[in-house]
Amino acid sequence: MAEIQLNNVNDLFNKIGNNILRVVQNKLSYTENLKNDIKFEVTNEKNVIYKIIYTLPSYSIFVDKGRRPGKMPPEAPILSWMNRKNIDIKYIWPIRKKIGDEGIKARPFFYLFEEEFAKYKNELIKAFSDDIAIYFRSNIIN
Repeated sequence: MAEIQLNNVNDLFNKIGNNILRVVQNKLSYTENLKNDIKFEVTNEKNVIYKIIYTLPSYSIFVDKGRRPGKMPPEAPILSWMNRKNIDIKYIWPIRKKIGDEGIKARPFFYLFEEEFAKYKNELIKAFSDDIAIYFRSNIIN
C-alpha cells in the first residue's frame, strides 16, 4: 500500500508559516534588524507530525519581555547594536548606564505566533481531509 502524501497539509503549513512571519514582521516595524532576522522552516516527521520552527535572534527576548532596571547590560550586545546603528563607540557607557538605570520597555510580540496559528484550525482540518480523500480515491477505491 502506498504511503499517504499530505501535499495540501504541507502547502498549508508553508502558507501559515509565511503569513505568521508577515504578521510578526509588521508588528516589529520599529526594529528593522529583528524583523529581518526572524526565519522559519516547516518540518515533517514521518509524514505525520508537522512543525513550524521559527528562529529568532537571542536579543528578541528583551524586545518581547523588556529588561528590568538594576544592572547594566553586557557590553558585547550593545556594541553589536551600536555598530548596526552606526553609533559612535564613545556612547557605550551612557547607553549601558541608561539601560541599567531605567530598563527597557517590553514590546510583546511572542504571543502572535500562537494567536495567528490558531486562526488556521479549520483550514488545517480541510487540508488533512482533502489529502485523506485523495489517498483513498487513489489507493483504496480504485
